[in-house]
Amino acid sequence: MSKLARVPVLNTLQSNKVFEAIQASQFDPSDFHRVEGQVDDETVVWIQHLPSQSTLIISRATVAGIDMGHQLKWQVGDHPTVMTLSPSAVKGTLTVGIDKWLAELEADIDTPDLWAEFERDRALVQAVSEDPENAPFDDIDKDAINHALHEIEETAQATYSLDGAQFAQLAAGIADLREKLDQMGRREWITYAAGTLALLQATVLPPDASRHILVKLVKAAVNAFGQRHGLSAGP
Repeated sequence: MSKLARVPVLNTLQSNKVFEAIQASQFDPSDFHRVEGQVDDETVVWIQHLPSQSTLIISRATVAGIDMGHQLKWQVGDHPTVMTLSPSAVKGTLTVGIDKWLAELEADIDTPDLWAEFERDRALVQAVSEDPENAPFDDIDKDAINHALHEIEETAQATYSLDGAQFAQLAAGIADLREKLDQMGRREWITYAAGTLALLQATVLPPDASRHILVKLVKAAVNAFGQRHGLSAGP
């Protein structure tokens, strides 16, 4: 093995740059773990983001025994592909690679799993609509639902650009749902709300709006029910 091959993967200045890049990002440095070791007789540095298990691997690339600088590989999320940034591709590979890895990591963490949310929402609506107890709403539930209804009424006018007649129809439907809170149990009310929103969708709301509104109402209504049945309404 040549003398150049024994050069440390990161000197103190470079190691500090890695730490400073993490520190300057949205992440907490305490969530990262750094290890140096050998892979196939090659010294590498692993930096892992513990909550996500995303790992950055830093090594030194050599060609015919000549040190070519740092080579970075990383994996983000569940994607099996390992991204590679080689020293021949980008000047200042170490800094650029660290920033790129952190940016991809942030994007992955901030990106919602829309399929998972959809399945959770659908299961939540189904579970509440099939509640055999059909328990009445308590005051906390009613307050949460009334707050949600108020937000829906305020948001709909701005978001869906309803005209006067359409908004009046929406307001009447919401007022009716408020009134039925004192007359129906959870299961019966959710079923009734779904029917009301289906009617509003046919006459007032855009096609996808009623599902989002129904899920919002279910999340507001699920407090006690969800705790009893191990369900989570989510954020």
